[in-house]
Amino acid sequence: MANKTALVLGSTGLVGSHCLRQLLESSFYERVIALGRRSTGITHPKLVEKLIDFERLSEFENSFKGDDLFYCLGTTIAKAGSQEAFTRVDYEYPLEIAKLAFKGGVKKWLMITSVGASDRSPNFYLRTKGIAEKEISKVGFAETHFFRPSFLLGDRGEDRPLEKVIGPVFKVFAPLMIGPFYQYKPVEASDVAAQMVNVASMTASGMSIHFNPTRPKNNK
Repeated sequence: MANKTALVLGSTGLVGSHCLRQLLESSFYERVIALGRRSTGITHPKLVEKLIDFERLSEFENSFKGDDLFYCLGTTIAKAGSQEAFTRVDYEYPLEIAKLAFKGGVKKWLMITSVGASDRSPNFYLRTKGIAEKEISKVGFAETHFFRPSFLLGDRGEDRPLEKVIGPVFKVFAPLMIGPFYQYKPVEASDVAAQMVNVASMTASGMSIHFNPTRPKNNK
């Protein structure tokens, strides 16, 4: 077992919950710290849970100490309630946490954004994701990884009527999504989590962008 500590944010979410379980099973980490507003409800000898207040992050500076940080936290504009609230969750929180984590000695930052993320996108959602990537890439981690999956498949544990309609449609057209369209193919959340954990076990440098599993693209 490697003597390493993984930090996970969003560990009760769709990808984050899979990521947490896979990290607990991995021999690559001696300790896994889940940071969030509420408990995961999981008991494991490697797991340490720390409850934090995202509105007072600076007061929890000592909680962001470790080797690799898996950022799986995110929301939607509809769920957040406004563009301002969405920006708070998907841009301001991660940037502030990235700075605290860097100060705490974290070497690898691994974060889920979205396919199409770009700081120049005309779409507010994708532009916010892109700006977050751009600013976090400047923080200074030895490795910065952004994962841009397409439509995520899996049980979110919450009611999202639109996704119940879109999901089956995506699955019908999924076999046609090959070549340059592969990055838009719906993907299982567990596969994205596995991709993140696998990437963390390897050595790279600089910033890397990863699309759907099996289609990585590196920007060094």
